[in-house]
Amino acid sequence: FMEMSRRKNAEARKHFTDYLDGKKLFYGKSHTNFVMYDPNADGYQIMARLAEKGIGIRVWDYKSKPWCRVSIGTLEEMKMLTRALESL
Repeated sequence: FMEMSRRKNAEARKHFTDYLDGKKLFYGKSHTNFVMYDPNADGYQIMARLAEKGIGIRVWDYKSKPWCRVSIGTLEEMKMLTRALESL
């Protein structure tokens, strides 16, 4: 079960980090169940607009900028997030 969970988490995380790479957005390398990235925009506004779509993320102030913290969900949930980000 642990091996399957790690594999699925890595697959979903890779989908999201591939999206960030495609947008040329900087993020902290992660081996965990979340990714922090610099949205290069107002993270609080992104959080609010995603909330309107039923998607929850967090924003953390880091180095005087609001970084987005995204918990890794299922692959389908991460695809839903990247589609929502694309529509912003």
